[in-house]
Amino acid sequence: MTAAVPCSWRLSTCHRLRPSMPKPFAWSYSALSAFETCPRQYHEMRVLKRWPDPPGEAQQFGKLCHTYLENRINAGIELPVFLRHVEPVVARLESSPGALQAEYKYALDAQLQPVEFFAPTAWVRAVGDVVKIHEDRGFAMDWKSGKYREGDDQLRLQSNVMFGTYPHLQRISVMYVWLKDKRATTRVFDRADVPATWQAFLPRVQRMEHAAKTGDYPPKPSGLCRKYCRVKTCEFNGSQS
Repeated sequence: MTAAVPCSWRLSTCHRLRPSMPKPFAWSYSALSAFETCPRQYHEMRVLKRWPDPPGEAQQFGKLCHTYLENRINAGIELPVFLRHVEPVVARLESSPGALQAEYKYALDAQLQPVEFFAPTAWVRAVGDVVKIHEDRGFAMDWKSGKYREGDDQLRLQSNVMFGTYPHLQRISVMYVWLKDKRATTRVFDRADVPATWQAFLPRVQRMEHAAKTGDYPPKPSGLCRKYCRVKTCEFNGSQS
């Protein structure tokens, strides 16, 4: 059975599709992170898509790494030399019990029940770069191609979406593998941790939904605005080109 979540932590019916909204509200960790970095930039670039965001060198490298690792897991294709240090990790996963899946997509609705990834009722979406399930234990891994950073919010959200997707799971290990730094960040969560994680995320998500309802996406100036933001119409963007 799915662990009960107090009603105060569930989303109200305002998240369901309404005639006044072309799309129901939905979020992911990357969307929430972008919104919290700067609501104005998030709205202009990810919602309205007014400003092109061509992938930079770091993004292209990350996509390349993910493709090589997905092909290694799904098709057994040998890793290139620059990723060969990850082979022992993949080999250990393959030899352990349970089915191994790469780029596994899952979603929950507003009542925290599993739905198809692109279902119109999806409320939160997540993707596991590597997912493995065996009996009442789960494992998820996220490849990180950038510099090492502290924090485990994404791991916590990943575990909660997995717990919702697989009601029989009682414990989930989640891991970042930092490809450049050759290190890992590992966390272990039990089903009893689920309510506290939702309680921590919901106020943040509600701020994001409020912006979607009202259309109020204020700028959040920082030291990166003048040189790096692509939203040229923002008053804090100092670019003249």
